[in-house]
Amino acid sequence: MKEEKINKITRYPTIFVHGIFVKDFGPLKAFGKLPKLLTKAGYKVYFSDVDSFGTIENNASILKREIEELLKKTSKEKVNIIAHSKGGIDSRYLISKLDMKDKVANLITIATPHNGSELANDIISSPRFFLKFLNFFINLFAKIYGDNKPNAYVAGIQLTTRYMSKFNKEITPMEGVNYYSYSTCLVNDKDDFFFSLIRKIFKSINKKPNDGMVQVDSMKYGIYLGDATNRSLSHRQIINYLNRKNLLLVKEFYISILDNLIKGGY
Repeated sequence: MKEEKINKITRYPTIFVHGIFVKDFGPLKAFGKLPKLLTKAGYKVYFSDVDSFGTIENNASILKREIEELLKKTSKEKVNIIAHSKGGIDSRYLISKLDMKDKVANLITIATPHNGSELANDIISSPRFFLKFLNFFINLFAKIYGDNKPNAYVAGIQLTTRYMSKFNKEITPMEGVNYYSYSTCLVNDKDDFFFSLIRKIFKSINKKPNDGMVQVDSMKYGIYLGDATNRSLSHRQIINYLNRKNLLLVKEFYISILDNLIKGGY
């Protein structure tokens, strides 16, 4: 029997959008080794370069320019977006507020704090002098990192549960766009020492299942497709950022998303 050749090109260009803190910087990549692994596996994908500490509005504007350039380059009318963490919120704003609903076929969010993060609540509730100090140095670092308009303080506020409650009343699903979401959950502290340390410092995040940064309940939006891998993974491990654990498992997860887009005609 002749083996059927699988078409690994999605109908619409698929662009990955990263979240807060991470960014391509020299050999350091927002999605780790995933770009190379997916390309090697035969998939054609694109990666956004939004700011690591940009506000929702600023990053959505950057993403709009990138998508418009991509559509012009590929002569396509729509894109698929796969967004991690805050990237999902930036993408929702893009679709609803920047007249892009007709240019996005699917938005697939992974570990996105759609209802905010308890961790962000704790950080933003720190003394104001400390927040000013933190904001100055993070923004300075972010500019070196490659950000155009970093604003760590506002970006942090926009991830709180209070802000996202207001955001969700104004930014609702747009007709014609398919919204899907996946969650991640760090079950065993030993699986990621750094994020388990964060959970020990900011105890409020441990009131509900979470991935070290975001509660699982907050990650559900649109059609919820469950846990990304059904394995104990942290917020950074699902994008292979500075952590190689379960890399093949994570790669297969993204391949499954791309394959489903292809099968669905997207």
